[in-house]
Amino acid sequence: MIRTSAAYSLLLAGAAHHLFNSESSLVLYVANFWTTAGDSLLNLAKSSLWTDIVRWDRPMSDDSELYHIEKYKCPKCSLIDKFETNSFHDPVTHADFEHVSSEFLDCVTNLTQKVWYFLVHGCRYLGLCKNPIDFCWLDTSKFSSDGEAVAQSTGTKGYSNCGNERSISGSEAEENTNQLRIYIFKVGVHCLLYGEYLASKCYGRHSHLTCHVHNILDL
Repeated sequence: MIRTSAAYSLLLAGAAHHLFNSESSLVLYVANFWTTAGDSLLNLAKSSLWTDIVRWDRPMSDDSELYHIEKYKCPKCSLIDKFETNSFHDPVTHADFEHVSSEFLDCVTNLTQKVWYFLVHGCRYLGLCKNPIDFCWLDTSKFSSDGEAVAQSTGTKGYSNCGNERSISGSEAEENTNQLRIYIFKVGVHCLLYGEYLASKCYGRHSHLTCHVHNILDL
C-alpha cells in the first residue's frame, strides 16, 4: 500500500505540474502536490517494506545512515545548495525560476525512470502510465496498447519475493535493493525541495509548508 501511495502521489504531482506549465495560478496546488509526493517517497525509502521484498539467509543491513540529505548534493541541479544556504527565499527573475524548474524536471525525470517500474508493480492501471513526469507519451496514438503491455509485463526485475525471478545471492540482492531505495530517496528529496521552493515564492520563509519540509529534511 505504501508503494502504491507513493506512485499515485508522484503521478498527481507530475500531472499538476503539467497543468501548471500552462496555468501559473496553480502554483500553490503544485507546491503541495510535490511536497506530498516527496514525503510519501521518503516514507517508502525508510519503511520496513524492504525486508519483505527480498529474502535471504541473513538479515538486511542497517543502512539508515545513508538517508541524509547532505550525502546527496545533486551535481545537475542547485536545489540542495539553495536549501542549505537558505536562498530559496531570495528574489528571483522569471528566467531564474525557469532555470531552477528546468533543472528539477531534468533530474526528477531521470531518477523516476529508475524507480517507476518498481512503484507501479502490481498496479494494472498505474502501469498504463509510462512516465509520471513527462506526458509526451500521451501524444502517441499507440499509448493505450503499449500501456496495456507495460501493465501486464511490469515487474521488479529481482526485487519481488514471489519466487519466480532468477535466483540471486544475498549480497547481490541487498546491493540492488539498497540502490533502489537510494534512488527513491533521491526522487523524494528533489520533490520536497522543489515543493518548498515553490511554496517559498508564495508563502514566504515561515509558512507552514516550508517549515514542514525543513522538519523532514533536517535529519
